[in-house]
Amino acid sequence: MLISIVIPIFNAEAYLRRCLDSIQNQTYSSFEVILVNDGSTDNSGNICEAYTLNDSRFTTIHNPNIGAGASRNLGLSKTQGKWITFIDADDWIAPDYLDSLLSAALKESADAVFCNALYVSNDSTTKSNIYTICESISGQLALKKMLIRSGIRSELWGKLFKRDILGNIDIPTGISVGEDLLFLIEVLLLKQNCKIQILNSFLYYYNMTSNSLMRCSTISVKNRALLKAYLLLSEKYKAELSYYAAESSTFILRTILSVLTIEFTPIDSLRELLDSHYKEGQINLGKKERCFIRLYMQSPFLAYSAFHPILLCKNFSINKFISR
Repeated sequence: MLISIVIPIFNAEAYLRRCLDSIQNQTYSSFEVILVNDGSTDNSGNICEAYTLNDSRFTTIHNPNIGAGASRNLGLSKTQGKWITFIDADDWIAPDYLDSLLSAALKESADAVFCNALYVSNDSTTKSNIYTICESISGQLALKKMLIRSGIRSELWGKLFKRDILGNIDIPTGISVGEDLLFLIEVLLLKQNCKIQILNSFLYYYNMTSNSLMRCSTISVKNRALLKAYLLLSEKYKAELSYYAAESSTFILRTILSVLTIEFTPIDSLRELLDSHYKEGQINLGKKERCFIRLYMQSPFLAYSAFHPILLCKNFSINKFISR
């Protein structure tokens, strides 16, 4: 049974061979790899060509720089497999990644399989233990968890999909953060009855390079774009999302928080959104989140004065802030 692997590539020469070697070393050998060279200016294109020349399972597409989302769409359109997985060019996978995910899918008659990841930096490896047990869940429950950003990874990597559930949905383009999340939300909205198998195995290695980390100012701008894109998506699927009103409002609130906890300036348009979604979405928020939002709706100055030491902490992250 053929598995198609889609890899968007941009200036990844320092890590690309490790990624592609990990694929060649899979215990499951029936796969194809679609390498989309997204206008790289380093040696990435030549590396892709070398693997394509030496292994017939690899195909390289050279394209002007169009972004990761558009590159994945292009790669996906060229796939032949019944199953699809996405890998980032600077990451790599365990030798039994494909075998384990496909075996679980077939055994449980699942439409998708999600696994845990190891976060690797130069001097440490951290387990991202999102999934603590192996279990089957519905697409409906997965969507709820994804909307409140709790209990389900929102990236495309670390997942195996049956082609059928992806349908003709395109990964969003024109935004540089959250396109994976928006794509998965749309897939699950249209396939709420699908079955997802969760594995607690650590089969994906996420490379914590400096290039993978966004500066705070960039995070703020990108999360504004994510918020705008989600609001458009919520209008498109207004009827479908009515069942997930609380979770959808929580998604909006937490995305706004990711902007407000970096930008120390009042933003009237976001304040209005907080006000309109707080009643519905607060049920899924943590104590600190609720406190910050209530203060911000009364007075942005008061909110920043109260939380300023936390937000400026050296080890601050929005993930820590939103935890209970």
